[in-house]
Amino acid sequence: MLIACGNRRKATNTVDEFLKANLVNAEYETEFISMDSTYKVKDSVLVALQQQAPQDKAFKKGIKWEKPVPGKFIYMRMKVIQQEDTLVRTFYLDPEMTKVLAFKQN
Repeated sequence: MLIACGNRRKATNTVDEFLKANLVNAEYETEFISMDSTYKVKDSVLVALQQQAPQDKAFKKGIKWEKPVPGKFIYMRMKVIQQEDTLVRTFYLDPEMTKVLAFKQN
């Protein structure tokens, strides 16, 4: 249980740093929805999500992405609350939970 809580905190901190750097409106709150790991998402899917990111008006253009390496990814669903708007996004992180590799709208 403590390991799970520690991993959740680490992943949440990584997502929060990503949001601080890349949201157009830096005033927000987050709510955790769920977190898990998967081997089913291909790295090519994450690259496609990276390429779609500029279309999301909530995020700045020109996000610097790292190339995903095939294998296990951590994913975290979060609510991003900005004034009256609530965005639900799934963030894909590297296995060490130190980098956001991509995100998608839910």
